[in-house]
Amino acid sequence: MSDMAKGMPPQGAPPQGPSPVMKNLSVFNKNDAALMGASGQLSPDMTVRDFLGQQGIDVDGPVTQLVEMAKKQAQNANPMNKMRNIANDAGLKPGGQPPTMPGVKPMVAPPGQPAPAGMEGLLNKLGGR
Repeated sequence: MSDMAKGMPPQGAPPQGPSPVMKNLSVFNKNDAALMGASGQLSPDMTVRDFLGQQGIDVDGPVTQLVEMAKKQAQNANPMNKMRNIANDAGLKPGGQPPTMPGVKPMVAPPGQPAPAGMEGLLNKLGGR
């Protein structure tokens, strides 16, 4: 059986960890909680130990890790804070190119041309005007 069939990345591929988006989901945000449920990260029959382990918490470790997780969960319940944390986790700098979904090409200006400015520039770029 090939590595790809086993769910392993091909040799030489960068390590695949959780995406910055998945890493910043919050159980305190109803949309995030629904996504976590749909992806199997959260289920009604899951034990507390399983959930905490999935969040990177060692249940036999110090309580400070639980406090930090709770702070981050509460912070990520607010969409603006969550976007800031996603950008930080993705290594983006202010004004940097945001990550795109797999299979979606980011909109960038052709070499030698400035990027479209504002809504007018975006509409021109999309061919709407």
